[in-house]
Amino acid sequence: MSALTRDLRALAAYRLSRDTDESTSIERQRDQLGHWSAMTGIAIVADAEDTDVSGSVPVFDRPDLGRYFRA
Repeated sequence: MSALTRDLRALAAYRLSRDTDESTSIERQRDQLGHWSAMTGIAIVADAEDTDVSGSVPVFDRPDLGRYFRA
């Protein structure tokens, strides 16, 4: 772990437009970000999961992720 990443923390955001067999599942996204966290040494300290939410919805308006940006 480098001095740059030692103190960094991350909020992991998972989103699906539609939950189908063809979509990249929330579980797969979680696995990929977990691997990224392990490789970079950046700790995921919280996560937000928005299923059936279009990518065109601003992050501030997403049901789960938006709460991290609102006062």
